[in-house]
This record gives sequence, structure tokens and C-alpha cells, in this order.
Amino acid sequence: MVGIVPAAGLGKRMVEVTGGAPKELLPVGDRPVLAWVLDEAFRAGCHRVVVVSSPKKPDLDRYLTSLNDRRVSVAHQTSCRGLAHAVACAGVQGEPSVVLMADVFMVPGTSLGHLVRALLKGAWAGALVRPVPEADVRRYGIVERTPAGSVSRLLEKPNPEETESRWAVSGRYGIGAEAMDAVHRACLDLADDGPELYLAPILSAGIAAGRPFAAVELGQDLLFDCGSPEGYRSAVSALDGA
Repeated sequence: MVGIVPAAGLGKRMVEVTGGAPKELLPVGDRPVLAWVLDEAFRAGCHRVVVVSSPKKPDLDRYLTSLNDRRVSVAHQTSCRGLAHAVACAGVQGEPSVVLMADVFMVPGTSLGHLVRALLKGAWAGALVRPVPEADVRRYGIVERTPAGSVSRLLEKPNPEETESRWAVSGRYGIGAEAMDAVHRACLDLADDGPELYLAPILSAGIAAGRPFAAVELGQDLLFDCGSPEGYRSAVSALDGA
């Protein structure tokens, strides 16, 4: 199992907190946000992690080099072409992977292990999910379920009136080996001047074709979204001294 960690966007609202530095390196407790994410990946059973960074984040490259951890490598996405493209830039093929958003981490971080096990048991793809308020639906990928509980569709940041579901992807996707091949194929046709390519439509096409998608509900983990000043401050407040 491989962990893929796409670096977060620069985020204009976060400049007041970061001063332009990578938000993945903001301190929470006794370590940066990214260190929490890496720990979560290894705890879930990943034997290596690829961090997909940007040439605009040299500080992130230097941090990863300083870890001196052979299990951690870096790849670059030279232009912002969407999450699916970032995943393809990791260069992982032929084995299942989990995708961890670099500015979202969980404590103690045990839920990801359940998603890993779902992939190893044959799920084509999957995600960690949690219920969110109606006003937040447009911020997330949303999973729709049938009355029997199976996943019928995955939507990319829909408006609340477009879906009755309030089950949001919580910063973690699981991608089986065949699904990863589908991601790579989709990126082969991605035009340089075209729209960004997201995971949701690719994975949803697999769901429509009858492939099993595991929606693993977030367990007892506490989720911290450091993609906004409010979220980062909440994480620091909760984990000060950790």
C-alpha cells in the first residue's frame, strides 16, 4: 500500500497565518501538519509515501529531505491541473494507494486503516466519509448511497440542492490498482489548457460500471482541517503541547 500526499494549494486566506510559507509545515503541537499526515499513513500500513509537491514550495522539499526517511519521496506537479493529475504525478501504478490531503490530519488516525483493509479485501476504490451540515456540502466531494447502503455516485463539490446526501469525503481517498490505472488513463488525455481533473468523476464512472466503492465512516478520530485560518487555530488549540 502506497500513501500519496498531494500538497495543498497556496491558499490566499492562509497567507495571514503562513506568511507565504507552505501550510503543510505549520506547527501543530510539537511537529508540522505534514508530520501528522505521514504518521497516519504509516500507521495505516503504507510501506512508502509519495508527497506530490510544487516547484513553488522549495521549503517543503527541504523538509522532506531533512527527514532522511527512505520511505518518503517527493514528486512534482508543475502546474495546478487538479487532484487526479496530482495523484498521477506520484507515478504509482499496479498497486493500491490511499490519498491523504496534506492539510487535513486525524488524531489518533486509526480510521484510515479501515479504508486500507477495504481496498485489500477487493474494493475498487473508496473514501473516508462523515456527515456535514447542508451549508458545507459545496466544499467537499459527496457520496450518495442507495437505500441498501451501497454507494451509487460520487459528486465533486455539488450545490446542496443537487443532492440529498450530506456524506462528505473527509480528506482521504482509497484507490485500488485498477482504479489507479483509470486515473492515469484519464490524465493522458488532459490538455495543457483544459480544465482541472478531479478524482470524483473518474471514480464515479467506476461506480456506474458496477465496481465496488467503500464508503468508510469516520470513527473516533478527531479531524483537523488546516486549510483555513480558523481550522488551523482550532488544531493548535486542541493539540497544544501534544
